[in-house]
Amino acid sequence: MTFSNLQCGTQEVTEVLEYEPAKLWVLCIERCTYQLADGTFVTAEMPDRWMDRSQAGESFVAHVVTSKFCDHLPTYRQVQMFAREGYKLSESTLNQWIMEVGNRLVPLYLAMKAVVLAQCYLQADETTIRVLPEKGNNKKNMKSGTHLGYFWVYRSPGLNLPIFDYQPGRGQECPKAVLRSFSGVLQTDGYKAYDAVARDAGGRIELAGCWAHARRKFVEAEKSDPKAVAVILRGIGHLYAIENAIRPVVVNPSD
Repeated sequence: MTFSNLQCGTQEVTEVLEYEPAKLWVLCIERCTYQLADGTFVTAEMPDRWMDRSQAGESFVAHVVTSKFCDHLPTYRQVQMFAREGYKLSESTLNQWIMEVGNRLVPLYLAMKAVVLAQCYLQADETTIRVLPEKGNNKKNMKSGTHLGYFWVYRSPGLNLPIFDYQPGRGQECPKAVLRSFSGVLQTDGYKAYDAVARDAGGRIELAGCWAHARRKFVEAEKSDPKAVAVILRGIGHLYAIENAIRPVVVNPSD
């Protein structure tokens, strides 16, 4: 039997997942220079760019920002990765690009903030974050070189849209400044700063507690009286079920 007499009946396909690494490349923008009839020279204008006199293109900067904030890849590691591709970049350069992107996104942040604060129901909380000191100011924490700051988070459950407001402290003046135009229900934990916000709002803001925080205390007390706690936890479970059923109406009353 020769191969010419064989006929293919079925094929067996094996799929193997491979990876092609991303690579850097240089885009050359060529602009012609012309001499006019009066003897002057003119050069074609540069196309619009995200930042004047920057050596980075939009796709490269988008990659740097995404790697840092979505993939949690510090800039110094990115610098090492780019060096393997033959491109030597400084960490300060990448940080400068990231700061400029942040400045360019301020209008978008303000628009999101206006949308969130226009809702009638918000959730608020604050969390700590370690902050590096400004250059030349390393006296607040000599061991780690950082100080403690706070991210205040305001979230619209209806839109599933949060906004973050960084502040160096945890005082009541922080939420008061953000919620000056808000009117509606504000759901928080038991932190006293929110009581002051509602008190000074003159009835414009109504506070709502958090069952998750309340439930936590009963769970902690379960060993002391399991039967009584079981009754309370069942009741809270029923409330959760009601909340799930009415959430589309409460969160989006206009729908």
